[in-house]
Amino acid sequence: MKWLKNLYVGEKIRQDRAAVIRLIEHPEWKNRFAFCCLISPAPQEGENLEILPLFMLCQKHFNVQDRVVLGIAAGMEEAVNLLLTMTQDCLDAGGGVRVKEYFLSLPEDAYADRGEVVS
Repeated sequence: MKWLKNLYVGEKIRQDRAAVIRLIEHPEWKNRFAFCCLISPAPQEGENLEILPLFMLCQKHFNVQDRVVLGIAAGMEEAVNLLLTMTQDCLDAGGGVRVKEYFLSLPEDAYADRGEVVS
C-alpha cells in the first residue's frame, strides 16, 4: 500500500490520524474505526477516485497491496468534503477534472510507505 505523503485528512479524524493509519494494516482491529473511509484512485478504467469504508478492506477479494491512499476521513460526509478539496487542488494545479490522473502522475517521492506518513 502506498500513501500520499501530504495525506488529505478530515478534521474529525485529524487527532486519531496515526492510530487509524496503523489499524488499517490490522484487520482484527478495523471495527474500532469502522466509520472511517479511505480515498483512493479507483482501479477501474475511466473512473476517478473512490471512497472506501474501512470495513471493506477486510473482504477477501479486496487487494490492499495495490492500493494508493490519498486521504482518510471520519465518515462519508467528511470524505465527500475531502474529495471536493482534492478536486479543487487538482484544478488549481492545472490538472482539470482528471483527479485520478493528476494524483497518479505525481512524482514517486510524493508517496511513502505507512511509516513515513505516520511519523
